[in-house]
Amino acid sequence: MGLSHFWQRLSSSQKVSLVSLIIFLLALPVGLYLSQRPQIFNPRAATPITPPVATSTPSLTSFPTPTPAPARGTTKVNVLVLKYFPLDSTGTRLDKDLTDSDMGLEVVRAKVNNITQQGLEKLTDATRYHGYKDPDAQPYLGYSILEEHEFLKPIPEYLHSNIPDYRKILTTDVDICDYVDQQGVRQVWMWGYHTASVEPNESNMSMGTKSRAFWNYPNYGDVSNTSKIDDMPTCQNTYVLYNYNFIRGLGELLEDHGHQIESLFKYIDLDMWEYKFVQRYGEPYPTINRCGWTHSPPNTKGGYDWSNETNALSDCEDWKPNGGGEIKTVNCHTWYGSDCKDNGGIEFKVWWMQNIPGINNGLTCGDGTILRNWWEFYGDLDQALLGGKSLSTGACNNTVEQNIYLRSGYNIVGLATHRGGIYQASDFLNDLNRDHQVAESIHRYRPDDREWDTYSIEGEDNVDFPIVSGRAYFVRATTAGLVTIRAAQRLLSYHQITVKSGWSLISLYIDTGNLRARELLKIVNDQGINAPFLARWNGENYEANERSAKNNFEIVVGEGYWIYNDGETKNFNLENLGIPIYRDPGPF
Repeated sequence: MGLSHFWQRLSSSQKVSLVSLIIFLLALPVGLYLSQRPQIFNPRAATPITPPVATSTPSLTSFPTPTPAPARGTTKVNVLVLKYFPLDSTGTRLDKDLTDSDMGLEVVRAKVNNITQQGLEKLTDATRYHGYKDPDAQPYLGYSILEEHEFLKPIPEYLHSNIPDYRKILTTDVDICDYVDQQGVRQVWMWGYHTASVEPNESNMSMGTKSRAFWNYPNYGDVSNTSKIDDMPTCQNTYVLYNYNFIRGLGELLEDHGHQIESLFKYIDLDMWEYKFVQRYGEPYPTINRCGWTHSPPNTKGGYDWSNETNALSDCEDWKPNGGGEIKTVNCHTWYGSDCKDNGGIEFKVWWMQNIPGINNGLTCGDGTILRNWWEFYGDLDQALLGGKSLSTGACNNTVEQNIYLRSGYNIVGLATHRGGIYQASDFLNDLNRDHQVAESIHRYRPDDREWDTYSIEGEDNVDFPIVSGRAYFVRATTAGLVTIRAAQRLLSYHQITVKSGWSLISLYIDTGNLRARELLKIVNDQGINAPFLARWNGENYEANERSAKNNFEIVVGEGYWIYNDGETKNFNLENLGIPIYRDPGPF
């Protein structure tokens, strides 16, 4: 594409942004090795997904649901089950070209029915608070199938995307709002397939109009493990759709629910969930770990590592929000027993869920604040929100905060707080915009190839890169504002930062006292790194320090700086000389 053609494709606002960006970059002093200076680009606006026009009448086979045994649990969760089994020309086997499987129809029916029944039982059992050690514990939620529908046809797809057309499915194939508002359905379990051309959402929510005050977008609410677009019908009541893959098993079904639990509780009470219940995890002795998350038990940082026999200390089985519970050594035998099976983490996921505060949990924050039954939100979000958008009756907080002042335009910032779990550019952007939209995009410089990655609110071809402690990022703000990032407490007495050969963007994440640019360069060079330059952006131009008294600016925790390394890639360490800042030692 030629430059003139590219320029013509830009909107007026994009042209203004691009020109301001070019002016911004030209402000870098000549002394900063201009020939190697990176270039930032402005992302193009995203193209919205357009739903297709329905092309055919669905072929539906309805099966009367047998009368189930009475569901256990204080609160019943009605489930609508949908199954999509497209067949080949024989009419007896799955179409392998569409599904990547040629299972016989009767085989896949039996498999799906079996896993569905196991899922109902396991998810019900998972709401027994401390059920693994309290045989008298009763489940709070009782899952029950209200109705099942089987479709011997392909899953309807969007014309311009590889995700299923959930709006068409839930309006043409079934009348979802009748099920949700008139028959009490709260979950849809949809069985299908995951191929190169069809990528289902593990979970997908449509918040009801009853909870309009709590919608997280102007015209709809969606708290789920998806890209959170408005792609399902809105009813009076809230419902969640889970899109399973019939090639997989029970472990993956439970994992879909685990990720929905994470998304939901982060939305309800981020501090309580992420910074008290989930992390810390995977830390060696003598660190006291908490409960971990769906992919990572308390004894490992490895993803999907549920059968890891490594010992670690954890208070998860006696979890209290501010600590103080019984500490024990845990490993995979804690949830598996004698045989740590490779079965998709089924036992861990149930054990993990049974540690989520449930009915009659008796937990407090020590100041009279009482923890609610968290499963109320999972069973009936609309009803639970009437009691407030919080997992406790009060604040119950002891987290640390990082204040970031963003100027209008470009800023260089780093993360000085430990966020836990998998923390990506999209998460950082969401946190920056939690109270009101300030930040438009975040950019990562790649020193190895001197290229940029961009994640933008409305960007096309976004790269959702991990946010790493010690690195700095360009954040473009549409307006000036003060942003507060909240995180869990975690103290380290030193930190280590990697300085790549050439230019790198770095940021300090622990307080080092009244450290200045000249002193930081001396510390870096004393550890074998040949770094002659350090520069900061003051909002209008760059200020460079060249191991001299000139421009000997103060180094501020959480701000970002360019550093030039005239040698090979190396790490340097810094001691904590001031007030503790809590952070994660590597990629999230």
